[in-house]
Amino acid sequence: MFSSPWLPELFARAFAEIPDVPIWQWAESGAFTLRKSPEPTYRSKRTPWTRRAGDLLRKPWHNGRRIRRFGSKKSSQSGYTESCILNSIRWTAKYRPRNCIISLDSQKEVGNVRDRLIPTLLDLGQELFTDNKDDLSKFKCKLRGMDIWFDGSFTAGGFSNKFAPWVFNDEIDLYGEVGEEGNTVENYWSRTKQADDAFQVVLSKPAEKDGPIDSFYELGNKELWHVPCPHPGCHDLQPLEWSRVEFGHCRDLATGWDKERVLNETFYRCRKCGQPIYDRHKQWMNDNGVWIPTAKGDPEIVTQHMSDLPSMLSGSTWGHLANEWIRAEANDDRQLRQTFRQQRLGEAWEEKIRRIEIPDVLKLRKPYRRGTIPHGKCALIAGMDIGLYTNTRWVVWAFNRQGEMWLVDWGVATGPADMISLMRAKRYACAETGAKQSIQFAFIDARYRTDEVYETCLLAPTQIFPTMGKKGLAARSISYQQIPDKPVGFGLLSFINRDAMFDLYIDRIKEQKPPGLHLCEDIDEIFVREHSAERLIRHKRTNRVVWEDDHKRPNHYGDATKIVLTAIDWLIGGRRSRLVSDVTEQDAAEGGDFGDELARPVAA
Repeated sequence: MFSSPWLPELFARAFAEIPDVPIWQWAESGAFTLRKSPEPTYRSKRTPWTRRAGDLLRKPWHNGRRIRRFGSKKSSQSGYTESCILNSIRWTAKYRPRNCIISLDSQKEVGNVRDRLIPTLLDLGQELFTDNKDDLSKFKCKLRGMDIWFDGSFTAGGFSNKFAPWVFNDEIDLYGEVGEEGNTVENYWSRTKQADDAFQVVLSKPAEKDGPIDSFYELGNKELWHVPCPHPGCHDLQPLEWSRVEFGHCRDLATGWDKERVLNETFYRCRKCGQPIYDRHKQWMNDNGVWIPTAKGDPEIVTQHMSDLPSMLSGSTWGHLANEWIRAEANDDRQLRQTFRQQRLGEAWEEKIRRIEIPDVLKLRKPYRRGTIPHGKCALIAGMDIGLYTNTRWVVWAFNRQGEMWLVDWGVATGPADMISLMRAKRYACAETGAKQSIQFAFIDARYRTDEVYETCLLAPTQIFPTMGKKGLAARSISYQQIPDKPVGFGLLSFINRDAMFDLYIDRIKEQKPPGLHLCEDIDEIFVREHSAERLIRHKRTNRVVWEDDHKRPNHYGDATKIVLTAIDWLIGGRRSRLVSDVTEQDAAEGGDFGDELARPVAA
């Protein structure tokens, strides 16, 4: 009957009976095996709230309306990526092939997702793949009847020239800048070309208020996960709220918080009957949980908000969450508060309008003189802010292993090559020991006069490093990566400018949080003024609180210090150097390496 050997296969697949079960239930049938996972077969019992997302892709209807877009403003332990994205692609590859785009926040995450997805597609049938050896290229997977593209913040305009009925945007709030391409979420939606079966999934832990996922959430019906109270006679359906988690009784009058009691005795109080609810009740509550809309949005968009409060993972008990909150409050740490709100509660963070004043900077003065190192056991580090033609400034700071910093010297340069002379000629005496030191590390801004900066750094590749600040957000606030066409090991230290500015101007200068930032008593007026030039303002168009970009106040010494502060964080493995991403039980079991792509030099 058939003249071609491949035609029967196409007919068989086209008319294959599709199991009349939800995607999550099909995934639990053992059709594929999860590699490097504590459980080789997918189980949704731990994350039952994700089932609805997959159901909508299988049967996209709600209240009689065709649903075309789904979004979740989620927390760190919510499990949406596996359930909503990967399982859906596995299902469609098996039964109804269609092109898909998966956009992610980093190239490294592309590798992680491909490693999780490709082996399971092989389980579903080797015949899915064509015979072309290039079909499993780095950013594209070509199957029989469908293509899967992997792109995101690392490819400006990655959505261009592609057609895919299904589009998945994961961690949209961590995407880098995409040039002048406009709204990234809407641009990816345009790739569906309004196909009859078009569907877009938008997922992310929220970053800023009115950011991409926060704004997308407002478009839909704003569903909340409601669970019943486990106590007989109540069973009130309610969303879990952080304000109802109680651990105030775990205080020790002598020493403050008893962390062991917090872990063991924290509970949730039912909003109706007032009875305590414990972590052991979570499984029953989640098994009987439902999504309930709280708003009337676009009838073709379903959006959800999910926190870690219902999570059944061992590291997300109410006691664990309470101890994380206590740590943030006890240290009065803005970054820990922000992380808790975003990662644990799935809520966007809103900054306050603030400005750095000259008195804020002057409070950092200590009783030592310019040109001296006030304490022993310090290393010297220099930073240079390169102007396009003028305004090149350099600073020298002493720092210890804890990241505490003392200003030693500052000045004006003509260009990056001057850093070589500074490192050779400058020597500074320690006030405690009398010993003299030269500058051990230097970091130079490479945004302008890039070739000159690289040439200078190549003359001392283990001592002088190029740096560059970036806009937007990313999974890693500081990263060091190989520069193409340069010797192996020669890389660029890049950092998220917004994070660095909060670290320097708000945490270190405005609020004077540890580790300390200290200035010599004979600091000059220009240095002080250029460290008080930055402002947090409300953006006229987006209404978001942002750092003012277009001001005319000189800030060159401030930028040089910002470079040094970033370099020190990287050298000592500080908080901005750490990966900001989901850390699940699967990650812990796999023992993933979250270090930089290239090794750090060892700080003295």
